[in-house]
Amino acid sequence: MRLHPEDYLFNGWEDMYDGVICNPPYASFRCFKKKDYALEEIQSHMGINLSGLSNTYVLFILKSLYQLGKNGRAAYIIPAEFLNADYGKEVKEYIVKSRMLKNIIKFKDNTGIFKSALTTTCILLFSMENNSEPVELIKLDNPEKLGELTVGAAAPVNGREGKSILNPESHNRTIKKVITADKLIPDEKWRVYFYTKSGTRYKNLAPFSRYARAVRGIATGSNSYFIFNKTKQAKYGIPDRFFMPCISKSYMADIPFFTEEQYAKLLDSGKNILLFNGQKNNEEHVKKYIKTGEDGEINRKYLLTSFHCIYLKGYAADRSDIFFAYLLTNTALEIFESNAREYGKGLKKLEPNDLNNSRIINLEKIDEKSERTVMKIYSSYRISVLSGESDNTLSGDLNDLNDIFLKIVKG
Repeated sequence: MRLHPEDYLFNGWEDMYDGVICNPPYASFRCFKKKDYALEEIQSHMGINLSGLSNTYVLFILKSLYQLGKNGRAAYIIPAEFLNADYGKEVKEYIVKSRMLKNIIKFKDNTGIFKSALTTTCILLFSMENNSEPVELIKLDNPEKLGELTVGAAAPVNGREGKSILNPESHNRTIKKVITADKLIPDEKWRVYFYTKSGTRYKNLAPFSRYARAVRGIATGSNSYFIFNKTKQAKYGIPDRFFMPCISKSYMADIPFFTEEQYAKLLDSGKNILLFNGQKNNEEHVKKYIKTGEDGEINRKYLLTSFHCIYLKGYAADRSDIFFAYLLTNTALEIFESNAREYGKGLKKLEPNDLNNSRIINLEKIDEKSERTVMKIYSSYRISVLSGESDNTLSGDLNDLNDIFLKIVKG
């Protein structure tokens, strides 16, 4: 064995390998100082223009596939968010065209493969052998079941037999789907291939973007600098007029309705809920605090944290309560999940574009009688939430709302 103390991404592009096994670094590009140089390397050697929002592990995948020799194989363990991330499109495109992908092994969402990391996990297996073989999509409940996956006969696709990593005994129990490479669509979120796509079971749906627009809101780059509580405000002597109300942590809004009274309670309890806004002002304390930020190079930091917003439009603009009543239901959650990104311990997340590309109930299909019923239940639910009613009362209202909307989307 020979060890090469070199930066893999920038060396040895001419070398070819029979096998690659890799657990690459999982880090967003904003943390990668050589990002621009790495993107140039990929573009110059492979002609692929990657998004600047990509993750460093995709660089390793692309380079190693480029270097696979005849009959070479590669195995990668990476975050399962790759299946649904927007930045994965160009990588998926290359994978599909190359026909090297043979298996995607996805672990259950709440399976913590790496205990110290909040991430889900999948394994990608590639081979230069027999590019006509189908791709097997495998879902495992726990990592111990990897031991059951041995070479065996694959299920036929379009009359073709392939070579599977699954033995016959575990095949029917473990494999989720066998699919030809040309059925994998780079623009789609590949998570849907492992599940029944909820939206396809329903009729009366419309694009989310018809009724609303989800956008990234404020991105501070340094919450510790820009977010204040009353104690910090007094310390720096900055007047009230230079602050805006801001929910800086999701746990602060722990019920579906957020009121001015709740905001006042958070403020009085010392929560960091004031956003500093000192633009174009000559007030002495403001100028002094801005100077401390410049000394700490806050102005050079990347935009890290966003506060997202949903703006209603068109038909939904006058039906905001109907719109949000629907969002409270399990039916809405089920349909949205097709576009969600998965993280460790069962956490699912929707970025603004994930929402914009999702589907939602067709509001025009809700008749006046149903609207009145929804509004009555929704109003009752809001009062119950804000008055601290029991969970049994709340779940009864939510179940009633869900029944109404479920009946409509089923047509």
